[in-house]
Amino acid sequence: MGTKGTRTEKWLATTVEFFFGKEYDTINAVENDLFYYIEIFYNRKRLHSSLGYMSPVAFRIKEMGLKAG
Repeated sequence: MGTKGTRTEKWLATTVEFFFGKEYDTINAVENDLFYYIEIFYNRKRLHSSLGYMSPVAFRIKEMGLKAG
């Protein structure tokens, strides 16, 4: 597991990639994209310590007794 700084740098790089080159006409459009990025894209992939360092999707698959892939 990397250091906190390494995780922060990785998160920042991924975030910049997601938003790079996008133009927004309203603050509502920014809020919607930010919500999508955090709640749908990022939080479903990142490893959560409370889930035994598994992503939420992998955790649910394991709990349901399904095979991933």
